Amino acid sequence: MLEALAWYELRSVVGVFDNDKTGAEQFQSLRNAGFSNHMSDKHIRHRKGAVQSILIPTPPGRDAFAPEDVATRVLEMEHYYSDSVLHRFGVAGEGLYGSSVFKIRDQHKARFTQDVAALDASEFSSFRNLFDELTRVIGIIPTATADQGR
Repeated sequence: MLEALAWYELRSVVGVFDNDKTGAEQFQSLRNAGFSNHMSDKHIRHRKGAVQSILIPTPPGRDAFAPEDVATRVLEMEHYYSDSVLHRFGVAGEGLYGSSVFKIRDQHKARFTQDVAALDASEFSSFRNLFDELTRVIGIIPTATADQGR
């Protein structure tokens, strides 16, 4: 989809990929479709300029979920929520190899997307990392009013 948009879209488009094995491989495959590193190896831009893509940044405390080795990455957007929320809603899988690193249970994702609407706003604080990255990528400069809300 991003490959096709890259040739015709004039507005800024940013594809956001999970930083798990599947997402990282899909992200990397765009390099064969005219995309190359832009600001980092986790941010690529098509040679025509309007279409970009990022791997989700690793939120604090989740470094073990997105190691250098792509084959062992499991970081998904849902990992931005706290472990307690993910376990409470049955989205967190078992720890991998006896560690605290776990995959997200795909069969519970659809319901979880509805359940998160009832969460306290504080449960979304880790998303600031992602929003800051998107802001940087698309070149939005926060206004004084927006900064006061932080």
